[in-house]
Amino acid sequence: MQAAEQPGAGRIGCVNVTWLLPPAILGFGVGILMMLGGRLLDAVDELARSVRRTQRVEDALIPVRVETRRISGSIERLSRR
Repeated sequence: MQAAEQPGAGRIGCVNVTWLLPPAILGFGVGILMMLGGRLLDAVDELARSVRRTQRVEDALIPVRVETRRISGSIERLSRR
């Protein structure tokens, strides 16, 4: 008997694909999710760093704001006289 004449010989390849393809697709999907998750964590870290940098700049500008208020107050007092 040849392979084509044996009962079920053509289905073995189909059964293997049916059993192996879903786990392969799930594995591929998990890999993509892990990659996207890593990129998401990188983006969240970058956002946190940006917030810290912005806060540092704002804190550094506090003395400038105070001086500006003092100067504008002095100018207003001088103009009233």
